[in-house]
Amino acid sequence: MTGRPDRELILDRDVEIIRGETTLSSDHATYWVSEDEVEVSGNVRMTRFGDRYTGDKMRIKMDTGVGYVTNTTYLMQESNGQGRADRINFEGEDKTQVVEGTYSTCEGPDPDWYIKASTLDLDTGREVGSAQSPVVYFKGVPILGAFSMSFPLSGARKSGFLAPT
Repeated sequence: MTGRPDRELILDRDVEIIRGETTLSSDHATYWVSEDEVEVSGNVRMTRFGDRYTGDKMRIKMDTGVGYVTNTTYLMQESNGQGRADRINFEGEDKTQVVEGTYSTCEGPDPDWYIKASTLDLDTGREVGSAQSPVVYFKGVPILGAFSMSFPLSGARKSGFLAPT
């Protein structure tokens, strides 16, 4: 550990940061004390409210949960929703935006069906997801394209696209 404890801390090798419901681990981290912000890189893993994220680089404000992760995979505990993305923006405790990514409730690295979209807005508080420029794939074949669509993030009833179970 290096840096100035009143301003900036630089951590290397097997870094783990725990704050409330959020646990971050990585190879390297820089923590800015006055901003309560951390940037981690190398084997990034985060667990937040039961949801899991991995990626190359992450920057997040620890007090608000606002930030981002790049080149990421994710798994949402409540809905079993999962996917990959170029970037995920954390917009608060309940809201995330998946950029150039996928979403599916099929388990495993090669799901039978998935939605691929330029943006996916996932609101776990309202239990709804919405996609911009989505294409639904089944067994790797595009079967439905749309300008936008919404879908439930839970087993609750909703009109719109209903994810297979």
